[in-house]
Amino acid sequence: MSIHISITQSQAQHLVDQWNYLANSSYQLTYDEAHLIMAGGNFDDDLIEYGVAPVELKGAWSKTGNPVDLAVWASDVCIEEDAA
Repeated sequence: MSIHISITQSQAQHLVDQWNYLANSSYQLTYDEAHLIMAGGNFDDDLIEYGVAPVELKGAWSKTGNPVDLAVWASDVCIEEDAA
């Protein structure tokens, strides 16, 4: 059995709004780019195992100039089990 993680349009808007709140003007995302938030490292594994996946915005990307984590919770996305 495998796990599939996806997002609806409203979930994409929510994630991007959270990202853009933390990111400086050079690293703002559009709603169509929401999948990029979920593309890093151990995102799927962390979300499945812990119910939350931290997504780091590097210091150069954040409004503060310091690294900052965006917490993506299991309730922020769609998690489905695929029968294999």
